[in-house]
Formats: sequence, structure tokens, C-alpha cells
Amino acid sequence: MGDNGLSQAGTTLLASALRMPILRGDRRCFYCASSCDAQFRASQYVRHSFTARDTVAGGEFVCSGCVASLNEKATVMLPDGTIRTRQKMRNYSWLLTPDRAIAATKSHRAWLLDQCLQPPDPPFVISISDSGQKQLLYRSRISHSRDPITVTLEGEVIAVAPAVLADRVWTCKRIAAVLGRPALSGLPTYSQQMKLIESDESRTLVAALALSPRGCCVQTGRMVCSKNGGLQT
Repeated sequence: MGDNGLSQAGTTLLASALRMPILRGDRRCFYCASSCDAQFRASQYVRHSFTARDTVAGGEFVCSGCVASLNEKATVMLPDGTIRTRQKMRNYSWLLTPDRAIAATKSHRAWLLDQCLQPPDPPFVISISDSGQKQLLYRSRISHSRDPITVTLEGEVIAVAPAVLADRVWTCKRIAAVLGRPALSGLPTYSQQMKLIESDESRTLVAALALSPRGCCVQTGRMVCSKNGGLQT
């Protein structure tokens, strides 16, 4: 993580959306590597139980955006305008732009997919939480393009063209219709492969899978078909 984190770290947009001062200085944020001043000491915002040390930049201070992302008593707005108070930021998926921060739950999967297929004007952040248990916003990355877009899924940065994503979603949904959603979580068993071959859509699906590697289908399936059980309801 170099300090091009100024333009890459998603928490920069979070600070902007929340109208927080973005305090630059000669220090490096412990979490996202953005430059920051010495206002927030890492010792106050890094718990002893924090184990994801391989995902952070390290340092003695934390930027204002990352401080906001760690908030466990936040006021958040959902896609339909509903306001919730005293919420843990990590429990949600997020759409961030320079002037808005929208939190999404497991009931907003269709909305999140729409944001991926028809993204807002850049810069923006789409951070999708599958477990709802991890601090992910400091790992999120800003998308500076609408095609391809950058999506952060459970901390994994994915670059994808919306048209390609739409095709993979189509494939995933048809696989799920034949084999069930669990089939999207890994490689199909022999019996599942036979069931797929015997299905009415076998030719179409086999052709689609040949063009879209199975790993991509698994990844896309996690984005649009999983229950996201750990997310806030």
C-alpha cells in the first residue's frame, strides 16, 4: 500500500460524504496508508484483539475516514432513505460518493447489483460485506471509472466491466435455478455436473461457462446470490 492511498482508499470518500475534515499531514494512516496528521493515535483505534495485521499499512496514527469507518454507534441511511441510529459501520455494505454514504443490508442485494451494473459517476466506492463481521471499509478501493468498475467484496478488490458482470449474473442465476444456490459456492460435484448437462438449458449454460470461468461464477454468485447472513437486517 503506497501513499497513492490518497486517491485509492475508500475511507477518503467516507470522510468526504460525512462532511468530516480530511486532515492531511506527514503521517501515514495505520489502516489505509493515506497521509494524515497526528490527531488520532492508533493506540486508541486498534484493539489488542485485532488480528488482520497483514491487511494494514501500520503506523502510529489513523486518518479521519478510518476513524469514521470504525464507529459502532453511527447514524446510517439505507437506500430507501430510512435512518438508523447507533449502528456498527462494519455490519453493512456501502455505496460511497463524495457527497453521500448509503448503507445496504442483505435485503438490498438487488439494489447493490443495480449499483454495479449502472454505477454512479466516479469517484465512488462499492464495498460489499458478506459476513458483516469484518472491518472492510479501510480495505475498499475507489473506482475512478464506470467501465470497468472496482468493487470490494469482503476485502477482495475486483475489477469488472458491468456488461461482463451482467452476463455472469445471468449464468449464475440459471445455474442456481438448476442446482440450487449452494452450487455457486464451489466447484460442482459429479452428480451436479450430470444434472446440469441433463437440464433444458445445458447447451446455453455450458457455452456460458466456457466463456466465464467457474471461479468468476463463484465470485459473482457470492455477490448476488448468497444470503449474506452476517449482514444487518
